[in-house]
Amino acid sequence: MSLPELKTRVDIIQGGLTIAAILAAGWWFLLRGDSLARAEIEHHFYAACLNQDIRWVRAIVDVKNVGLVRVDLERHEHHLVKVLPLESRIGAALAEGDAIGNESGSIDWPELANFSFEQTDEFLEPGETHTQYYDFLVPGSVHLLQLTSFFDNPQASATQRMGWRKKSLFDTGEEACKV
Repeated sequence: MSLPELKTRVDIIQGGLTIAAILAAGWWFLLRGDSLARAEIEHHFYAACLNQDIRWVRAIVDVKNVGLVRVDLERHEHHLVKVLPLESRIGAALAEGDAIGNESGSIDWPELANFSFEQTDEFLEPGETHTQYYDFLVPGSVHLLQLTSFFDNPQASATQRMGWRKKSLFDTGEEACKV
């Protein structure tokens, strides 16, 4: 075998090994889940009494892309519910010893407010954080709240609604507003 023939065979083998290495790396990337969108949500709160009847609550929602691919924030929603003081129907059920949870094991607290966003053009590159601010006016007597935030993952299955959810309790630290 001449030197040019040997060089041609080595080039062919090298090309095949390069293609195999690229395919193996792609397969490894998919198996590790690095191609999946990943996000984390954090809640922060601030509250102040505006008068004895109204409390202003600012909810700060941070969503961070902790994955290696872009996260699209096409659809998200936020629900604020009152936990304390107890709603009369929940207090009565507790006094009677009745179950107060639903089929999924959570309590249907009275909703005070909600925000929903559809078809936004927001997105996060890996490592980026997006902060949203929401202001709520709640009765001055309310002192324990729960905020639920849900961000759809549009890359997930079209047959199931999947995404990232965060629930946080916020105690205003006061029984009632006294201004």
